[in-house]
Amino acid sequence: IIYCNGTLAKFFGALLGRMYSINVIWHVRNIQQNFLLKYLINKFSNYECIKKIICVSIATQNQFKSKEKTIVINNGIDTEEYSSSKVHKLLREEYGVSSNKMIIGTVGRVVPRKNFEHFINIGIEACTRYKKDCLFVLIGDTPFYFNQSLMDKLKLMVKEANLESKFLFTGYKDKVNSYMADFDIFIIPSMYPDPFPRVAIESMALGKPILGYRVGGIDEIIDDGVNGYSFDLEDTDLINKLIDLIEDRELRLKMSFEARKKAVNEYDSRIIATKILSEIESLSS
Repeated sequence: IIYCNGTLAKFFGALLGRMYSINVIWHVRNIQQNFLLKYLINKFSNYECIKKIICVSIATQNQFKSKEKTIVINNGIDTEEYSSSKVHKLLREEYGVSSNKMIIGTVGRVVPRKNFEHFINIGIEACTRYKKDCLFVLIGDTPFYFNQSLMDKLKLMVKEANLESKFLFTGYKDKVNSYMADFDIFIIPSMYPDPFPRVAIESMALGKPILGYRVGGIDEIIDDGVNGYSFDLEDTDLINKLIDLIEDRELRLKMSFEARKKAVNEYDSRIIATKILSEIESLSS
């Protein structure tokens, strides 16, 4: 069996499988935005040698015109590694944040499509319009190969709002779970079709209520009103729901429990690995 991850690997794997009559499995982890690449993966997927197409989300699956070979198996994480009871929390300790200050956080590569400007605007509105004494934390940085200075822009937005004490930019961190564990609420501000962001299920495994938009795989992760809140792209209600969570401790605890429960029951790496192995074994038997 040829097992393919990555766009180029799919094409090469399909050609090799066709040439040598070997069964091929594609593991599709992205949503093609390029028309040509989208056309090509649909074209190649019709090869007889392509027996299974594992998609990380329904949104990822939907890029295929024919669904016959596709199956949805979400990304997985080690939920023990992302357990609040086992992770050594570093954020409050390292940055001297008091235990009674609420932390609203987000994580990711600081690039335009992640929409971190929206996260900053939410924080500015929460602190100025609603007068909430919270700390908004962004964990991550811009990779060296991106020729842009978005981080500087984000910091300037905070400075111009005179709210530098309400925001924390940690930069890149190795042990992200140790910093996320101190969050009270997690926001994923992406408005592009992210296939199935691991950071969302990592935050859920840590028991964080999550707020995000109904795009890509994010819509499949958040159960609106249960483990967090999800919004249409044109919806402006995120700030109101955030304020509700800030003010209602019982609601936060309820959503925290539901977030952890879903992560453990549906996204644990052992469950996901078993599903993938089952697909491989079905072809090798």
